[in-house]
Amino acid sequence: MKVGVVDIGTNSMRLLVTDGVDEDGRWEEVTGLGVGVDATGVLSADAITRTIGVFDRYGAIMKDSGADVRVAIATSASDRKSVV
Repeated sequence: MKVGVVDIGTNSMRLLVTDGVDEDGRWEEVTGLGVGVDATGVLSADAITRTIGVFDRYGAIMKDSGADVRVAIATSASDRKSVV
């Protein structure tokens, strides 16, 4: 079974696709999801848009890699309810 795992962090996103023994690949992209969240308490619309764009690309990579299971985990910054 092949698994794709996305880590949505405060500053970057990472993807790992693996069957548990061999890796199909690792990817990382800076998205800045949490930029300014400590000061404002909210995520910016631009940061959310960037993050969703990368999430879409990672979804395509997982599909093309044949990942049977797809999992995403996110930073605590994503727990914000408001957007500026």
